[in-house]
Amino acid sequence: MPSISDAYSTTALYKTAFSLTANTQDTRIDSVLIAVSRYIDRRCGRFFGIDAAVVERIYSPSGRRLSLDGRPAFMVNDIATKTGLVIKQDDDLDGSVADETAWTIETDFLVWPEQADKGPEAEPWRAIVIPTWSAKSFLAEARLSVTAKFGWAAVPTAIAQGTLEIAGIVMTDSPRATSRIQEGVDAAIAASPEAQSIVLALVDTYGHGLAFS
Repeated sequence: MPSISDAYSTTALYKTAFSLTANTQDTRIDSVLIAVSRYIDRRCGRFFGIDAAVVERIYSPSGRRLSLDGRPAFMVNDIATKTGLVIKQDDDLDGSVADETAWTIETDFLVWPEQADKGPEAEPWRAIVIPTWSAKSFLAEARLSVTAKFGWAAVPTAIAQGTLEIAGIVMTDSPRATSRIQEGVDAAIAASPEAQSIVLALVDTYGHGLAFS
């Protein structure tokens, strides 16, 4: 599973995809794959790797609360796994959650979408939901602490393939590349209608995260 700073594909896969055998461009290919991956992150507003260890994020309540199927919910960043997940709320409004008791999953809260990890392509959970049987509530002024491994448990196939295709355009190894490639990865992508078409398709499908908030 790629970390949050890794590329979404590899130099070996790139060379196979474009029938390359020489090693002279390996460093450049690796650099472009990483740059394209971060470009996709920025355009989609989320990352598709996974934190190496659990990370605590503190959320202010403004703009985060909503209702999902009539249940109180709180939007968070992509949660890749329930393992290590800890939720705390600043119930006494003292600015710290260190003195608060962690909520219990399934009893105090659920993660949403509840079936996100099922099906042919597992997705992350994107919200904390209070079920009807819970005694908890989201306090209007309280900050929420979420400790988790954020991101995606596995890079979506379309993201990995899109990374390869766009990198091929930037490197001019792809049949979709033109001779008008600009200097720099971002400029090259912006100048290529083919690359932009791939990016827009990825954004349309995956561009609804909260990864950088």
